[in-house]
Amino acid sequence: MKRSNGTIIIILFLGLLSCKKYEDGPCISFRKAKNKIVAEWQVESFSINNVDNTSLYQSTCNCNFKFEAKYTTGFDPNIFYFTNCKGFANEIIGDYDFADNNKILKTNPGRVKLTDEKDTSIHYIGPIGSERFTEWQIKRLTKKELWIETNYYNTDYFVKLKSD
Repeated sequence: MKRSNGTIIIILFLGLLSCKKYEDGPCISFRKAKNKIVAEWQVESFSINNVDNTSLYQSTCNCNFKFEAKYTTGFDPNIFYFTNCKGFANEIIGDYDFADNNKILKTNPGRVKLTDEKDTSIHYIGPIGSERFTEWQIKRLTKKELWIETNYYNTDYFVKLKSD
C-alpha cells in the first residue's frame, strides 16, 4: 500500500510539471492571466534576432507597456498603451486580448492620444511604439515578469518586461 501511495504522488507531481502553460513558467499559478497583466511594465531587456539591443531601445524609444482591464461588460475592450516614450509627450492607445488559452497576447495600439498637439512624432523600434496590430507569444507571465516574443516583418523580437 505504501509503495502505491508513493507512485501516485510521483505521478501527480510529474503531471503538475507537465501542465506548465508558458515555456519559461511559472509551473503553477492561481491567478488568471488577465489579472497578472494589468500593470505598467518597463522593458528590462530587448533583443532583435537574438542580439541584445536594450541600450538601443533605451536611447531611442524606451516606451513602457501599460495594460488596463475593463470588466464592466463583455463588450468593453481591454485598454493597452505605449506610454512614457522617450521624447514623446503623447500616448499610443488601443486594445489587447488573449488567444490560444492565454498563450498569445494580441496588441492593437490603434491611435495616438494627444496630450501635446505640437509633439506628434515618436521613435519606435519594430512593433514597439508603432500603431500596428501585433501578436506576441507569451513565454513567461507572473505578476512581476512578462516575457514576450514576436516575428514582425521577418524580424524576431524578444522583450522582457518587469512591473513594480
